[in-house]
Amino acid sequence: MHYGKLATSIILLLLCLFVLYFLKIRARRSHRIARTPVSPIGELKPGLVKIVGKVALEKVHLSPVTGVKSAFNRCTVQQKHYASSTLPRVILTRDSENYMLLEDPSGKVKVFLDGSEVILRPTYEQSTHVLESIPPHLLKFLGENGVDPQNSLGVNKHLIFTEYVVHPGQPILVIGNVADEKEEHDSGDVHIIRKRENDDLLHVTDKSESKLRGDYDMLLILVSMAVFLLFAASISIWLF
Repeated sequence: MHYGKLATSIILLLLCLFVLYFLKIRARRSHRIARTPVSPIGELKPGLVKIVGKVALEKVHLSPVTGVKSAFNRCTVQQKHYASSTLPRVILTRDSENYMLLEDPSGKVKVFLDGSEVILRPTYEQSTHVLESIPPHLLKFLGENGVDPQNSLGVNKHLIFTEYVVHPGQPILVIGNVADEKEEHDSGDVHIIRKRENDDLLHVTDKSESKLRGDYDMLLILVSMAVFLLFAASISIWLF
């Protein structure tokens, strides 16, 4: 019994260390977001920057889910198992482009999304169920992206289609690193923001900075509470 308590306490303490590591990463991100000043796009230099730009329209994109016209759209497909209480699993994420072109009165910048944390508010959601036929345009979308709408028994999967639409002129907050090189564009050379190989910070969001930091602070509070509870439980098991 003594060894059982010891093993349980060690496992809980290891969980504490894992959660603390996660907390450290999130706290560092929140601190970097807070201390980085907003820069005009025309004055960007290589290194970490924070910008707020409006989405420039290069090409009109049609959403494969609703057909809505936009400057950029993201569509995700999640699968939820009927007999499971687990959260839905993302099986497909499809962007209309792999970048966003942002502008302000001082210039333009191309923000590449590969590896970034894109936080957009959903604009549409639709689910499919076992007894419902899947609309043809959604079947086409799934087929073009190699997703089978049925399981091995020939039954329709429970899929959740979510759409995120960004319109021309919509403000976007970006926190990331400006690359050393520029890229040719119709309006002249533009700066590039992309995630570097060993950097964990590239946010692209339609939320305000205060809302983004508020979400981070709330997450830090919840994680801190989890660490305290895990630590208290490990001590209680060892003592009693």
